[in-house]
Amino acid sequence: MQTAQRSNKVVLGGAAAGSRDREVTVPGRLAAPDPFPPPERRTARLLVAITGGSAAAFAAIAFVGLQILLHALGGRMEDNKPECTEGTTPDGCPDGLVCMGRTCSVEPDYGPARCDVGDPCGAKGTCTCDGALECVADSCVQTASTLPADICEQTDVKDALKQLKVACAGNISNCPATNLQSFAINYSDFDTLIARFPATLTVHFPGGKPPIDKGELEWPTGVVKDFYLERIRRSAPAFREARSIFVIARSSPGGNIVRNELFAQARSRIVKDLVLDAVEYGERDTVEGKFYDFILGHKRRIDRNFFAERFKNRFITWDQKSRDRLLGLISADELSEANDAWVTQTINQVVLIVPVPCEIK
Repeated sequence: MQTAQRSNKVVLGGAAAGSRDREVTVPGRLAAPDPFPPPERRTARLLVAITGGSAAAFAAIAFVGLQILLHALGGRMEDNKPECTEGTTPDGCPDGLVCMGRTCSVEPDYGPARCDVGDPCGAKGTCTCDGALECVADSCVQTASTLPADICEQTDVKDALKQLKVACAGNISNCPATNLQSFAINYSDFDTLIARFPATLTVHFPGGKPPIDKGELEWPTGVVKDFYLERIRRSAPAFREARSIFVIARSSPGGNIVRNELFAQARSRIVKDLVLDAVEYGERDTVEGKFYDFILGHKRRIDRNFFAERFKNRFITWDQKSRDRLLGLISADELSEANDAWVTQTINQVVLIVPVPCEIK
């Protein structure tokens, strides 16, 4: 009996002699009975599969929901950024930030303050006359060496004005606006020509200004208008002496062509009103009769390097911050993407005032 009981605890039958020993948990049997018959096992496996699939699905849903939540929070953070409107006072940006387009951005380092034509300098000023400017009687003026001896007698200027008269069918006084536009677009050296006249000014506008849609607030505001007018008034003698005054209106590249044309027209009207406000009341009719409108819209984009070389000391913006910003950025060696876009837009959102002292014949 002892021998038989020991053999039941070890290995039964010769068939198992060559296989690995198995522990017998119940005397007289090789293994414990299966608690899950085949049908129940299949059901259990199915439940496990369903549970696993459901867990995976819930995990995927949770991940997507998290992404949506983060996106919503990110959008809300964007919405909570200070809104800004260029060309208004205040513009909506906190201290240390400036409004560039519609975004509050870190104010660039403009370097030392540099004067524009007519700015106070010397003991009365806080800026430096450089480049083509010098300080005379506490006011920044163009150096004599940069002024043309007699612009009207230079051959290329005479030829260009003669071609303009031909484009106007010989009658410059009643030249259709479409003829003036075609001449400006097709004459390859047009921008160089107008930069040659020493009293040429460029008057710049913020994006989307002045408003062209009904219901928008009137612009420029009193503060902006005063800033424009104070600088345009410095050129009143040139307006009086000019035989003609070319008013060349542009808009920034891109966007809707029709709206670009409307912006250019609206800017032209504002600048002509500013010029008339800059002269004596009794001179207004005479000066108004000298205007010739070149509405170019987005055509003939002005390049930053060309602008910096030709108009660096002859531009007018809508406030002191934008003036300093543009002066600093057009002189920079490299620009960030945001600054480059702002400069390109700003130098092309412009009306050029060109007092022409020459007779067009």
